[in-house]
Amino acid sequence: QQCGQPAERKRAAWPGQACQAAHRPLADRQARRSEKRAVQAKARLMHAHPRFQWKDEPAIRAFVGERSFGTLILATDEGIKIAQAPAVWMGDTVLAVHLSRANALVPHLDGARCLFVVQGADAYVSPDWYGLDDQVPTWSYVSAELEGVAHVTDDLGLMTIVDALSWEHERRLAPKAPWTRAKMSDGLFDKMCKAIIGFTIEVD
Repeated sequence: QQCGQPAERKRAAWPGQACQAAHRPLADRQARRSEKRAVQAKARLMHAHPRFQWKDEPAIRAFVGERSFGTLILATDEGIKIAQAPAVWMGDTVLAVHLSRANALVPHLDGARCLFVVQGADAYVSPDWYGLDDQVPTWSYVSAELEGVAHVTDDLGLMTIVDALSWEHERRLAPKAPWTRAKMSDGLFDKMCKAIIGFTIEVD
């Protein structure tokens, strides 16, 4: 659009047909460059030096499952919406989350392409630790970015997500007897679930 503004001004001064013919190749090149940039941006959401880029998909999946919590990010007509949410794998490429129905992100999420960011350990790295002269400080971190399309679940799907999430974390608390919703009073779990909504994300 920035490149289009000067062309509009020139059209006002030149004969219309000649101007369009003269500027069509430029507009085509600009469009192709924009498409190329869009493809490149999608291919590398995260800034990562090739030396440090994480490409081991099973290890990334295990990391996301172990952390089981992240930041859900969505671009909407109302601006960027962000939510913190627990997550659990429901398949090799399906990540499930649940949010409060009152969350501002909820009305925009069904059918939308979103980003889920999972952060791991991070630490400052002092130049003194390199054992080499003329070094600078840096930061070491582990992070995974998952992009995909989100879909709202029905009530049964939501309950499945809550059960899977609680099972995943209750088993980590062994030898404590695991909590299940069977311990709750009749009807109370269903009533409380009305305050939340479940989503699955089909990860690219």
